[in-house]
Amino acid sequence: MTDTAEIYGLFDPDTDELRYVGKANDSSKRFKGHMREVRRRKTPLYDWMRKLLASGKCPVCRVIRICAQADWPQAEREE
Repeated sequence: MTDTAEIYGLFDPDTDELRYVGKANDSSKRFKGHMREVRRRKTPLYDWMRKLLASGKCPVCRVIRICAQADWPQAEREE
């Protein structure tokens, strides 16, 4: 386990609107996980992702903040 956590966001590729905030030790691996889960999960996030993918687009994943592991719950809420 690392000493830091990444607070990341999934952004709309057209509007740059922040659609989801999450925490990961490695946001690029977590994003790949989201992309694998899109076919089977039924939530508003994955509904949005399926619509994007059907139109040939993909969410944009960006690290918003890097924080200490102990501080990530507060950091995620602040974003």
